[in-house]
Amino acid sequence: MFQANKVRANLATVVVGVEMSLTRFFRRRYWDQERARELDAYLEAEMEENIARGLSPEEARHAAHLKLGNTMLIREEIYTMNSLGWLEALRQDIRYALRQFRRDLWFTAVVVITLALGIGANTAMFSLVNAVLLKPLAYPQADRLVWMADFNPGWGDNWVYPAAFVMWRGAARSFQSLVAYANQDVAMIANGESTEERVATISDEFWEITGARPAIGRLFAPGETDCLVLSHALFARRFASDPLVIGKTVSLGGHSFTITGVLPPTYQFLFPQQTYAGDERREIDAYIPINGVALHFWTVTEKQLQDAFASAGPSPHAVCVIGKLRPGISLDQARAEMDAIFTEVKRSRYPSWNNDLLHFAPLQEKLIGNVRYALLLLSGAVGFVLLIASANAANLLLARASTCGREVAIRSAMGAGVGRLARQFLTESVLLALLGGGVGVLLAIWAQRGLVRLGSGVLPRVGEAALDIKVLIFALVISLGTGLLFGLAPMLSLGGAQLIDSLKDDARTFLAGRRLRARKVLVAGELALAVILLTGAGLMIRSSLRMTMYPAGFEPDKVLVMRVALSEPAYNVWLREDEYIHELTRGIKSIPGVQEVGVDRSTLNVKFTVDGSPAQEAGQESVAAFRAVSPSYLRALGVPLVRGSWPPNDESFDSLIVNEKFARKVFGNSDPLGRRISATFLNGTIVGVVADFKYWRLDAEPDPEVYFPYQLSPGDRSIRLIVRTAGDPSLAVPIIRRLATQIDATQPVYEVNTLEE
Repeated sequence: MFQANKVRANLATVVVGVEMSLTRFFRRRYWDQERARELDAYLEAEMEENIARGLSPEEARHAAHLKLGNTMLIREEIYTMNSLGWLEALRQDIRYALRQFRRDLWFTAVVVITLALGIGANTAMFSLVNAVLLKPLAYPQADRLVWMADFNPGWGDNWVYPAAFVMWRGAARSFQSLVAYANQDVAMIANGESTEERVATISDEFWEITGARPAIGRLFAPGETDCLVLSHALFARRFASDPLVIGKTVSLGGHSFTITGVLPPTYQFLFPQQTYAGDERREIDAYIPINGVALHFWTVTEKQLQDAFASAGPSPHAVCVIGKLRPGISLDQARAEMDAIFTEVKRSRYPSWNNDLLHFAPLQEKLIGNVRYALLLLSGAVGFVLLIASANAANLLLARASTCGREVAIRSAMGAGVGRLARQFLTESVLLALLGGGVGVLLAIWAQRGLVRLGSGVLPRVGEAALDIKVLIFALVISLGTGLLFGLAPMLSLGGAQLIDSLKDDARTFLAGRRLRARKVLVAGELALAVILLTGAGLMIRSSLRMTMYPAGFEPDKVLVMRVALSEPAYNVWLREDEYIHELTRGIKSIPGVQEVGVDRSTLNVKFTVDGSPAQEAGQESVAAFRAVSPSYLRALGVPLVRGSWPPNDESFDSLIVNEKFARKVFGNSDPLGRRISATFLNGTIVGVVADFKYWRLDAEPDPEVYFPYQLSPGDRSIRLIVRTAGDPSLAVPIIRRLATQIDATQPVYEVNTLEE
C-alpha cells in the first residue's frame, strides 16, 4: 500500500512538472517578465543595502550588478532549468527554418510542389487500397461471412438452385445462418412514372447478417410478403425524400408492393451480384422478400410455380448464398462440411451436376477478386514516384547547402556541433515535407475523385474511398518519413574538422567534393527509378497499342445500345413477349435514319454435338457460347458475313450462324455450311459464317460462338437492342423512348448509350 502511494505521488510530481514546463514554454514571455521583475526587485534591495553602507547610488548599483551577475544569462539559465530544453531547441530550429524559407521562397515552392506530387499520389492511392483491401466490410462480424456457389462451366458461379439452398440450410451445422438473395431488373411504376430498377430478393435472415436498420419506417419481417424496402438513393430519386411514402403502394413487375421502410444512406449492398448478358454493374435500388414457393423451384409443379409468381411477384430462378460461421468454427471446418453436403445433394437429388463444383470463399476475398495484385502494383509505382521526388528534394537541399557553406562553418566555429547542425537540417527537411504533405493532401482530394470515377466499374467498394483519419495519418507518416529520408543527404555531408577548415576557403568550394559525390549518387538513383517507371509505362503503352492493333471485328460508331426487361404478368406468356419485341423493333426500324435494329437476349455456354460426328464420352463433350440474337443483330453491329448467307427472316428458327473460330475449331478445313448442330434446347442447320469479333477485350482470343434465334432462348426476359443509324445515334434516343412508352408505358427503356461509350 505504501509503495503504491509512493508511485502515485511520484507520478503526480512528474505530471505537475511537465505541466509547469509546458506552461512556461507556451507562455515564455510572461514567465520571463516575472523572472525579470524578481531580479529587478533583488537588485533594488541590494542597492538599498549598499547605500546604507555609505556607497553612492552609482557605486551601489555597480556593486549590486557585480554581485548578481548578467541578469539576461541568469534568466536564460533559470528558464532552461525549469523547462523542456529539447522543446525550446525545437522551437528555435523551426523559427530559423521558417526564416530560411521566407528568405528563399522560390526554393521552398519548388521543393514543396515536388514533394506534394509524390505524397499526394501515394495518399490518393492509399485511399483506394484502404477502401478496397484493408477496410472491413460494414457488416457486424463481417470476418465470419462466407460466400458459397455452385460452379457450372455453362453458367459460371453465383447461381444456386433455390431448392438446393434449402437443402444446404437444413444440413449445414457450421453456420449460424444461411441466407439467399438474387437480383433482377424490374419495372417500377410509381407516381404515374415507369422506370427500371434493380431489385434484390432476399430470404428471412438477410437483415440480421447485414445489421440493417431503417432510416424511416421499418424493415419487413420474416414471413411477410408484398413488402418493399427502398434504398436511400431510390427514395431521394423517385420519391423526393418524402417520408409520407411509407405505406404507399407501387407496382413492381406488375404486382403491388407496399413500401414499409427506407434504408439509411450509409447502408451498402456489398454482395456479389448475379450478372446476365449485357448487364452493367448497378447499385441495388430496392428489396423484397423471397417467395417461399420459389425456394422449392425444382420440387414444385409448374402450375404451383406460376401461381406463386402470379401472387407474389418477381421471384428468382437461381439465388446467391451467404453463410455466417458459428463462433469457434474455422473456415476449413465449414468448407469440409459443405463439400460433403454438396456431394450428397448432387448424388441424391441432382445427378446431372456431374461437372459442378462448390466454390467457397470468405466474402471479402470474393469481393476483392483479382484486383489485389493490380492495386499493389499501382501502389508500388506511385511509391517509386515518391522516391524520385525525395531524391529531387535531397538534391535541391544539397545544392542550397553548397551556397551557404560559410554560414554553416561560422555556426560550427561558434560552438555548434555536428549534431546540432544535423538537427537543424532535419528540422528544415521535415518542415518542407510537412508543407508538401499538406499540399499533397489537397492534390489527393482531386486525384482520388478521378480514381473513383475511373475505377467505379472495375474496383469493388471503390465508392468507399475517402480521406478519412486513417488516410490522413498515412499522409502524415509518409510526410515525416520523406522529410527524414531526403534530409539525410545534407546531414551526412557535414564533417567536423572540415567545417572549421572551410572558413579559409571560398564559400562556393565548401565541402564541394563530398556534396558533389552525394548529388551524383542521388542523380543515379533518380535515373534508375525513372528507368524502372518508364519501362513499366512503356510496357503498358505497348500493350495498349497491341490491343488497338487487333481488329474489333465490328463497327462501333453510329450504334446505340439499350435494354428492356419485360416484367409485367402479361409477359409470362411468350407470345405476348414476342409481340412486344416485334412491335418495338418494327417501330424503331421505321424511324428516319435508322438502318438496322437487332435483338440480343442472352448467352449460354452449352454442350453440343454435330450430326454425323462420332459420339463423345461423358465429360468430353464440346462446349461453345450460344448467343440468342436476331440475324439483324450481327448486321447492326457491322459484323461481316464471310461465307454462306443470312437467315431469310427473324422467324427462321432452323437457321444458325457460327463465327470463324467455331468453324475452324469444329470443322477444320471442311465446309460447315449445311451441317446440323444439336444442343440441349435446339437443333439447327448452319447457313452462314461471320467474322470473329470481340466483346470485352480487344487482345483476347474470340470464343467459338453459335448465333441462334432469340425466340428459342430459355433465358430471362431482359433484352438488349442494337440500333445502327446513318447519322448521330443520340438524336434517335428521345424518339425511341417515346415509341416504347406508346407501346407499353409500364416497360421503360434504360441503360441507353452509344456503343462507343
